[in-house]
Amino acid sequence: MVRFALVLLLSCLPGGQESTDKQELRYQFTEGQKLEITVGQKMSLKLKEIPEEFAEMIGDEPLKLDFTGTIRATITSIKKNGNAIMKGKFTKASATGTVFVEDVEFEYDAEKPDQMEEGDEGGGNPLGLDPGSMFRQLVTETLTFEVDPLGLMTQKEVTEENQLPFTLSSLNGLMGRLPKEKVGVGDSWKSNQEIGLPGIGTMKINLKANNKIEKFAKVEGQDCAEIVTQFQVSNALGEDAEEDEGMFNMQTKMTGGGKGRATFSISTGKTRTSSSSVEVKISATMANPQGEDDLQFKALLRMSQEFMIR
Repeated sequence: MVRFALVLLLSCLPGGQESTDKQELRYQFTEGQKLEITVGQKMSLKLKEIPEEFAEMIGDEPLKLDFTGTIRATITSIKKNGNAIMKGKFTKASATGTVFVEDVEFEYDAEKPDQMEEGDEGGGNPLGLDPGSMFRQLVTETLTFEVDPLGLMTQKEVTEENQLPFTLSSLNGLMGRLPKEKVGVGDSWKSNQEIGLPGIGTMKINLKANNKIEKFAKVEGQDCAEIVTQFQVSNALGEDAEEDEGMFNMQTKMTGGGKGRATFSISTGKTRTSSSSVEVKISATMANPQGEDDLQFKALLRMSQEFMIR
């Protein structure tokens, strides 16, 4: 009897037991709601092995892009299925780096639109890409997304002018969707998404995320879920599938992985921050236009993404 009383007393003391309550993680959209979304995206493609004729044309690091942008958005309507229609425009954006030998140095502030550089006419890109012009057009366009309560988003009313140069398929960043069921500490769920590479036709990466609730915690007075993620990557069309379309027709094999973290506010019903980094090893075989032996490529893709929603 005494032992039972002590156990009962200790369980009532602060810190006497860890909460095992499960929580539902859902976005709480309301019509007219204002959101400020800041996304940072870094991508680099380093060629480890490349035929000499290609090295002369595109170099050993054809893709190195650092983009940061802030979108001021409004939830304009809520559909019957709970999905929200979100419209917004960039208020600030910057991009630096190289996209297939075309240098990129771009900065935009909606409060100082006249200071945005016009860029050079034509450019010298042998692949016909003009990333500077693409960014200058993008930041002046209205973006429309449909977002579900789990955070998955799809860009709508897409045109050549407003199409994003990288995949933005979740308000939770690269981790993908929130769990469908209630979750507690240690619970996990999986999600998949495809990520395209700027300037490489339709070649895409299948990013598999294994997400887990690390803990529930107070962050600046808000009840939050701390989420950790392990990533695994492969070809979006399968390990040995052939890429039939795009700028290059090649057979590819992709392996790799990475990790990430996210903080979801249960109190406000939206992700506060998320950050992820992924490394992908790429082996590719391409038919030789001259009819000789197939051309072999090996490359390392590094990608990171940071998200903040206010």
